[in-house]
Amino acid sequence: MNNTINMTSPINLTAAKCHSRYAINGVYVTDDGTAAATNGHILTAITGLQAEGAFEPSIIPAELFTKTKHGSTIDIDGINCKVSKNDKKGIATNTNKTGQVVEGTFPPFADVIPAYDETALRVSFNAQYLIDMVKAMADDSSEYANERVTLSIISPTKPILVHGNNENAIGVLMPVTLDMDYKAQYDNVVSRLKQ
Repeated sequence: MNNTINMTSPINLTAAKCHSRYAINGVYVTDDGTAAATNGHILTAITGLQAEGAFEPSIIPAELFTKTKHGSTIDIDGINCKVSKNDKKGIATNTNKTGQVVEGTFPPFADVIPAYDETALRVSFNAQYLIDMVKAMADDSSEYANERVTLSIISPTKPILVHGNNENAIGVLMPVTLDMDYKAQYDNVVSRLKQ
């Protein structure tokens, strides 16, 4: 059996790009189908990825991952990344990249993930809308990547107020419309958590 893990997400986007802390420049993968990446400001953890074989938890160079809808297969032994893409004609092509395991210890990422219970305020919204809003609110003289926003959340069913760096920049983000009222959804979540 091959020692591989199938990456279905461009998780490398949240890995560190600097070279001061080498361990967080990579993506941490384990044979139970977990992958994690952090740059010290944001952290992404994905579980349930398809993993085959047994291998030691490894830190894979982030550049081995390529953003693709078809996913990437990482060969842990040889640290090979095989990416399959379909061109406009539907013809599949494979790209192979090689690298070495990053030395160092990945931060204990599970320790910084906050726990929440059924009383936590949880609001769902389309992330692309937030991205577009931040771009629109960004000052012309500032870089989009440096734009800071503050979200004011009143309740899961009311609009979210977005404040930009410029106090004159204000946005309103609508929460996802639910098929049932919030009370019914809340009760449903609580009942599932208690099972």
